[in-house]
Amino acid sequence: MFGAFFGALVLGLGGAMPAHAQGTAAPPVTGQLVHVEGDVALLRPGGQAPAVVGTAVHRGDRISTGAAGRAEILFLDGARLRVGHDSMLHLTGARRGAAPRPGGLVRLFEGVVRMVIDARAPSAHAVATPTAIAAARSTAWLVLAEPETSAVFVSAGKVEVRGLAGGTSVVLAHGEGTDVPAGEPPQPPKRWGQKRIDAALARLGLGPVPGRQ
Repeated sequence: MFGAFFGALVLGLGGAMPAHAQGTAAPPVTGQLVHVEGDVALLRPGGQAPAVVGTAVHRGDRISTGAAGRAEILFLDGARLRVGHDSMLHLTGARRGAAPRPGGLVRLFEGVVRMVIDARAPSAHAVATPTAIAAARSTAWLVLAEPETSAVFVSAGKVEVRGLAGGTSVVLAHGEGTDVPAGEPPQPPKRWGQKRIDAALARLGLGPVPGRQ
């Protein structure tokens, strides 16, 4: 499904560097904050940027949320990334040496995010956790990350998930999810119960199962 894209991402996870670290011009803008609530921090080289609606986000920025914090990023290509509370992520963008993408790769160290990709988006987006990578075009999905396991759930379209330990990837369809323990491939797709879905959405400050907007 996304074989070549996954290959580039796996290579980039070991050496992705924001443009500022390579001694080039300022990192490119990839989108902007369109929703902020509670404790949200936007970190970049040189200090902390204002985490308020309308602030531009750049490749290489890091975002963290507290116990009551949530945020949402609108990427240049129309994709949206919703960040739940108690989350930490890095907007890595393209892998080292590659041209910047509007969204590209998001590294989720812990917490939960929801990605919604418009059908008109020109390229695939991906979310990497400590144990897995999930990539898709024109879809909506949730990613939850903990130190020793990750989970992915699809609410619209299809998403391919691969474990960082290698092995066979799985493709999730609407209503399906997978868990990816550290050092293992993704578990077979299965339907998630409403209780588990609602718990993830509550962390994002959302209601019913999300779809395209």
